[in-house]
Amino acid sequence: MRADREIQITDTSSFPLFDIWAEKIWCGGSLWVMESYGRRVLVISDLSSPSSLSRRRGGVAQSVTDWNDTVIAHFLPGDPFLIQNAQRETIIRCSSMCVDGRRDTWECILEEAGREAARLDNGLLRFTPHIGFQLKLLIVAALSRALTTPRSSRSCFSFLR
Repeated sequence: MRADREIQITDTSSFPLFDIWAEKIWCGGSLWVMESYGRRVLVISDLSSPSSLSRRRGGVAQSVTDWNDTVIAHFLPGDPFLIQNAQRETIIRCSSMCVDGRRDTWECILEEAGREAARLDNGLLRFTPHIGFQLKLLIVAALSRALTTPRSSRSCFSFLR
């Protein structure tokens, strides 16, 4: 059963490429399912016991499994939104940027090379030519999560954070 939060990723001609939706599971956790043409591509799940790093960043670590049910990555939500490989090494850092007074631009940088991997600007995601398919999938999934997760607003009072 699909939840009310569903996203459809399309190409520039509005042809559907991916459907992404949330399913509620145990104790308020959720699974995010990413399908293409009716086949499951990725599943993103909140980890039940947040790591010290995820607690420090204010979010819950998420594991990413592929269609073979193999953990291929981890997400650490926030700004920046970190994408880690299966060994929990940060490989991509996605940060929102303020353009024309709006936060609708995201830039994803390859951690080791320091080069741009992708940029989301006003709903249009562009990848640089050297990015492989698996990294593209991870970036699409990460940005979908980043854009659908409510951001906590910064408070001027430290005790309210």
